[in-house]
Amino acid sequence: MEHFSRFGFSLLPESEKTEKIGRLFAEVSGYYDLMNDIMSAGLHRLWKRQFVWLAAAQGHEHWLDLACGSGDIAARLGAGRPAGRPRITLADPSAAMLEKARRRLGEGPGLEYERCPAEDMPFADNCFDGIACAFGMRNFTRIDAALAEIKRVLKPGGRLLIMEFSQPRSCMRAVYRNYLLGALPAIGAAVAGDRASYRYLGESILSHPPAAKIAAGMRAAGFGFVDWIDLSGGIVAIHQARRADWQ
Repeated sequence: MEHFSRFGFSLLPESEKTEKIGRLFAEVSGYYDLMNDIMSAGLHRLWKRQFVWLAAAQGHEHWLDLACGSGDIAARLGAGRPAGRPRITLADPSAAMLEKARRRLGEGPGLEYERCPAEDMPFADNCFDGIACAFGMRNFTRIDAALAEIKRVLKPGGRLLIMEFSQPRSCMRAVYRNYLLGALPAIGAAVAGDRASYRYLGESILSHPPAAKIAAGMRAAGFGFVDWIDLSGGIVAIHQARRADWQ
């Protein structure tokens, strides 16, 4: 029986969503970093700084940057730490985004690249000290399956950090919705020549579950020490958890 997954405000067969997400990121990859700056008025840089500070990746650790996009989180992980940068594997289902990350970071020891979806990763059990996923969860085809895979590849006691858009305070919601469904597609059309992809972006943000529901899903998947913090009035949430089965 075919399963369905949310694609913005629509429901699509899972295979169709996966295909559409792949095409979308191939189309937006050229303007990805520029549009992040324009859409968030530069705030995404502050959010990511906080995210990486909370990750506290150490030089002896192996981290996975899941749904790595253009590689800006991987570039920040461990920067400036006396023990050096951790070993980092960057994974993304989009070949175009993974190539963009490769151009940003280059090749070399301590850097690996893997094209794969979060729901089906080719990594061994218990192989990562930490997993960071910034603004990728809402594009997962199946969040429950992705969380199960994340738990599998994390070492016992390993850290998981997920940053994703959430629901702002009630006083901001009407303005925020109008921005996402009106201004954002217009900006996408003017800058990137692509209204449809940025319409999807706005819809995907609005249809993503609130932070409390994501936290409940993480607990249901077997993670412990689950918590989150809100940024910018709840526009963004950073979730933190650990794989709690220590054996």
